Amino acid sequence: MKRYLWVILSTVIVLAVLFSCVPKQEKSLITVDGDLADWEGILQTDLATDSAWGSNNELFNVGIAFDSKNLYIAGVYTKEGLNNFMCLADLSSLTGATDTTGLYRSYSFKEGNIDVIFESWNEYAEDSDGPNNNFNAWKVTNTTEEATLTDIKDEVTAVLDTVFDETLNATVTVIEAAIPLSKLGITSTTSLTAKAAFAITGGLDNGTQWVGDFCPEQTCGTNGITAPATIDKFIVYPNSK
Repeated sequence: MKRYLWVILSTVIVLAVLFSCVPKQEKSLITVDGDLADWEGILQTDLATDSAWGSNNELFNVGIAFDSKNLYIAGVYTKEGLNNFMCLADLSSLTGATDTTGLYRSYSFKEGNIDVIFESWNEYAEDSDGPNNNFNAWKVTNTTEEATLTDIKDEVTAVLDTVFDETLNATVTVIEAAIPLSKLGITSTTSLTAKAAFAITGGLDNGTQWVGDFCPEQTCGTNGITAPATIDKFIVYPNSK
């Protein structure tokens, strides 16, 4: 009997040791499913009536965050025509470009640099294969004279949806995206910080960058901004407060 009990005890101990050696799977900070409930405490609210282009080109909520695997971006917005939802992000462990001069848009950060650009457009676009194909993402690097974009869209998981928001009393687009940190060249988040600015952006025309709304709030102007449009207010994650 004692021998039998000893065998059972030994087996339990061996199993306990084995299971303790199995790496625990870290739960993702954000589940990319179009439901922004898990952004509580992270998502920022923008004024619902501050767009220079009116209620059809408005930011309502935006957010940026990361865990050990992904950079996450979220937004709730309206837009029309060829205007896009855009996130410009600066990640502390990367060295991107001081501005995007020479590219299809022209923005700069007053402090820091632009490492990631993410844009999305209407849920259904003419060149779209479906509702979740209307976005793009780029890693930004700097050559000797100008910024260079590397398309990383194929590495990004994103969900877009158009819904009626009863609180806002408006039909809005909701977007949620995850960009693998490994594809950005980030291997550790120990001291990582992310700061970002969001915009409803138009195009670049004869030295003028058109933009309808910023979050955090910054001057847009109804006549555009002389390029590069300099951004000096940011959302920071983790929040230092």
